[in-house]
Amino acid sequence: MTADRSDTPDAQGPEPPAPQLSSEVERATAVASVLRYQEEHRRARESVKLPGTKPLFPQLAVLALSTAVAVYLWFGSPGWLGHRPALPPLEEEEASVAAAIYLQAQQIEAYWARNGRLPAFQEEAGLPVPGARYVRIDSRTYRIEGQDRRVAMTYRSGEPLDSLGRSLERILERSGREELR
Repeated sequence: MTADRSDTPDAQGPEPPAPQLSSEVERATAVASVLRYQEEHRRARESVKLPGTKPLFPQLAVLALSTAVAVYLWFGSPGWLGHRPALPPLEEEEASVAAAIYLQAQQIEAYWARNGRLPAFQEEAGLPVPGARYVRIDSRTYRIEGQDRRVAMTYRSGEPLDSLGRSLERILERSGREELR
């Protein structure tokens, strides 16, 4: 048999040096260094104040207050929050009330001419005109009361309707001009 060269120690080359164990002093120094490092980090973590939990009552109070304000603003529609539309001029309101009285009086007069009597109540003569209220005084006289925000007028049967009719004409003229704009 021939000897295989790979089995012999000479074939592999020189043997690696055997690991040397550290001395007692080196090990003690390494352990002391690690312990010192851990102690420094523990002290650093303790010195940093982590934020704690905040008290719950102030948070709930702020939430409740902001919810109440939001509900008030949303559903309450306070007057100071928005602007109010401007009131129309007093002349326009007067003309509007006069026109409503005129239209209602025309309905009542037409009913009287057709039936020979005054209607017992406003709806009997036709659809009531908004802003005008018919009041039957007796079988031959009536009055119509008109009212708006700032204006109140009364018409009594037998009075001329011409001035009330002119109010209606002014309103129609004004609305025609506004449509052209």
